[in-house]
Amino acid sequence: MTEQTQTHEVTMIPINDLKVTKVNMRHGEKKPDVSDLVPSIKAHGILLPLIVRPNCDGFDIIAGRRRYLAGEEAGMFEFPCIVRQEGDDADALEISLLENLHRVDPDPLTQFETFAALFDYGRSVEDIAAVFGLGVGTINKRLALGKVNPRIRALYRKGEIADGELQTFTMASDRQQKDWLKLYADENEREPRHRMLHSWLFESGKYSVSVALFDPEAAKGGIVDSLFEEDRLFSDGAEFWRLQNAAISARAGAYKERGWDVEIMERGHGFYDWEYRKTAKTKGGRVYIRTHHDGSVEFHEGYITEKEAKRQEKEAEGKTEDDTQEDAKPERVELTYALQSYVALHRAAAVRVELSKKPAIALRLMVASAIGGNNNWSVNADQDRGYTEAAQEAYFNSPVLAAHRMALVKARGLLGWEPGRSLIGPVYDKETTTAEAFAALMTLTDKKVMEITAVVMADTLEHGSGIVEALGSILEVDMADHWTPDDAFLDLVRDKDALRGMVKETAGKAVADANATATGKVLKTIIKDCLTGENSRKKVEGWLPKYMKFPFAAYRTTEGTGITKAWKAVARHFKNGRK
Repeated sequence: MTEQTQTHEVTMIPINDLKVTKVNMRHGEKKPDVSDLVPSIKAHGILLPLIVRPNCDGFDIIAGRRRYLAGEEAGMFEFPCIVRQEGDDADALEISLLENLHRVDPDPLTQFETFAALFDYGRSVEDIAAVFGLGVGTINKRLALGKVNPRIRALYRKGEIADGELQTFTMASDRQQKDWLKLYADENEREPRHRMLHSWLFESGKYSVSVALFDPEAAKGGIVDSLFEEDRLFSDGAEFWRLQNAAISARAGAYKERGWDVEIMERGHGFYDWEYRKTAKTKGGRVYIRTHHDGSVEFHEGYITEKEAKRQEKEAEGKTEDDTQEDAKPERVELTYALQSYVALHRAAAVRVELSKKPAIALRLMVASAIGGNNNWSVNADQDRGYTEAAQEAYFNSPVLAAHRMALVKARGLLGWEPGRSLIGPVYDKETTTAEAFAALMTLTDKKVMEITAVVMADTLEHGSGIVEALGSILEVDMADHWTPDDAFLDLVRDKDALRGMVKETAGKAVADANATATGKVLKTIIKDCLTGENSRKKVEGWLPKYMKFPFAAYRTTEGTGITKAWKAVARHFKNGRK
């Protein structure tokens, strides 16, 4: 790769220099209805550039005909364009840009890695479920993938194992998984797949001598050599289970004699760390005996369920069951989870845009992140999901996110990577990806390396974190440059004190006082009318709620909000306030 590598930079081209080429697949069709695009283009301009090619007197539009026609109808005089040169794959680039408008939900294994990292950082399953808008059962299923052998997970990453097979392996013992891998690696054997995998794991009539809790010689049915050299199998599966169950009962009896409460779990039932808490025997800790389908047995000493642990904590505080029920109603908070997620996403996106323009700061933050680490540093792109579908859609269609995507497109071009390829490498095969990127960076100037550095750091910035809050002030981010109030934002505001504060800012104190007891719906209508200038309200330009300013502030209280807590956790490291 050389310095002349095509970078797909965006160029503004006057409308008189553009025309739809016959190469465009929609050339010659009846002019389409573009009324759905015109309002957005009037408000934000064209976010996705046209793909054009030079001709003798201007440029031919190869991709983006509808955007061009909508922009023309909206009164635009020039358009953002990417000029295609010989050797460019315009179709691939178009697909790449379109795909980047909607980030595809990660596969189950990527979800597991994300959820497991959060769990390790002390988040409960319920917390994780709330953040991602998923059911607790789904989170537990993903966390169960931690039981799968890393080599099997790597095969899944390569596309050699299907989703259903991966899920089946969560129910298999470590020994079974290793045995399957041996079959997979043996050219003379055929490893069981799909439905046969389940039968092979759980319906076999032969069980390993190595998992027996009893003397193998007590088995009258006999023992045969295994397919695997270091193991032997019981010939009679029914006899194995009769002897194994008797041994389990004997072990349970021995525990009880020592004063333990014992629970023998149903065969195949999982024992997961996040469902139990380590507890001393004197405080009610019991022994859980877990039996795998392959006959292996686990003894978990000194555990109680999370539900029991929480009940004990309440009792330790001297609270009765009635007190516990009284406490069940949480203190009202100003920002709901959904609103916090919405606000945090937009604030982080705005900081990303500004951070991408400050390579020196980004490089220093990148080095600090490499030393100290954070939830996004493995390295992963931030999981920028809204708490609700409406919030997600508003964020995906926001101009600030489009600006960040264009920065990603430019950085990818500087590296010489193909359109659509993630700028952040995969969690597997890290060394190869790192070597490829390093080789490309070695051919670039310091300036271009710094540009890529800033974009990579921006893409890994963790929304809702204290670092976002610090950077917002350090970079002097003005949210008005990146965000305008939308219906999704107002729909998420639930706190009436906050709404009354917003009415005071947009309509004035007199209107706020006159509507002190109005419903949330009425207050939101007043705010919207002020923003649009409708219903005789004076139109307000450039208004930002407190939630969207740096430093962050709330209308009723800043205590108890995730954004405030995140900032307080790091504020002491910034001596002069937020700078």
